[in-house]
Amino acid sequence: MTTEQHQAYAAAEKKFWVLYTVIAIAVLAYLFFFVATDTEEKVFYSLMGSAVAYVFRPSQKFTAHWTQRLFGVAKPVDETKVQSADKPEDKPENPA
Repeated sequence: MTTEQHQAYAAAEKKFWVLYTVIAIAVLAYLFFFVATDTEEKVFYSLMGSAVAYVFRPSQKFTAHWTQRLFGVAKPVDETKVQSADKPEDKPENPA
């Protein structure tokens, strides 16, 4: 795991968030300009649409999957997790 891998993933993840933001703004604009029929609906779609974009934001797993799929950059593996996975845990053999 190198600094270059972390930097490449961070750059790809920023691109993913920019893409997510642009899509959210496009959906909000569509709702605001084409679906809403009166001022009350326009206010509702603008406020609640942005709240929904925040509440239902993608998880880290989803973000990592689509970052790899769209930009070809995999999330770097943390070395401490790899080292701890190599060590056997102290478990009782068979308590029963």
